[in-house]
Order: sequence, then C-alpha cells, then structure tokens
Amino acid sequence: MIKELPYNQRSEEYMPLSRVQIYSAEDDSMSLNLFVYGEEPKQLSVADVTMTGSHILEYAQQLMDGMLPPNDEYGRPNPKPNKIFERERLIKHMEKCGESYIIRSDPRRFMSHYELFEKVSGSDNISVSIEVSSISTLSAISLYYTYSQHTLPLKLLL
Repeated sequence: MIKELPYNQRSEEYMPLSRVQIYSAEDDSMSLNLFVYGEEPKQLSVADVTMTGSHILEYAQQLMDGMLPPNDEYGRPNPKPNKIFERERLIKHMEKCGESYIIRSDPRRFMSHYELFEKVSGSDNISVSIEVSSISTLSAISLYYTYSQHTLPLKLLL
C-alpha cells in the first residue's frame, strides 16, 4: 500500500495528501486506512448542480411521484419517498458535494447516501449501510460520520 502512494511531486498526476485517518476494530480483526487526496473542491452553483446532477434530480422526481418499483433491476431496494428528496432540498445538498461525486454517482445510491448524511448531520453519530450484491461477490459498505464540522462519506467495496 505504501508503494502506491503518489510521492512524485513533479508528476502531473500528483495530488497532495490532505488527510489520513486510521481506524481499527477493537479486536484488531480489521483496519481501515483512509487517505484523502486533492484540494477542496469549489462550491457549485445551483446552475452547476442542476446540469451535472440532472440524472439524480430526474430519479428523485420519479421517486417522489411513486413511479419507481420497490427494487431496482438488481434487487436492491429503492429509497422510499422522503421530504429530503424534494427538489429544492436536494439541490441545496448537492451544492455541498464535489462535482465528480455528483457526475459519477448512481442516483439510487446517491439518495441512499443522502439519507445516511441526514441521519448523522448535527450529531456525533455514525450511520452504516451494507448492500450485498446479487450479481457478484462484492458488497458495498457506506459509512457516514461527523468529523469536526463536516459530515463525510466513506465508501468501501469488499
């Protein structure tokens, strides 16, 4: 793992290491090392969010209108309609997100992450979601926790 860290500061691919966090299970059965690279992203405007996140906003509208089945094509549950998924609240949340996260996020998963975010915001809590894949041996574990004044996502594939 150490050999893969980007030490070559002259490389065009170099991104500065901005934070390292290490978590260990009490019984030492698992350790999680979190390396965060890059500069803080710029604040997105409403116009930026509505354009880059149009796929998420469309999904949210279908969800709120009751147009989605209980499960997606892979058997994973779609979120239930929730007032946090109303367009204006969703746009305000998306303005806090990085552009690449919005562009690359699957809308169903983005909405699930937003629910986790809302559960821990303003507290010292942690919220966990585990999705077991029915088509591969991979499972996604999403953790949201508060750190200082920011609520941060952490997504792992196991």
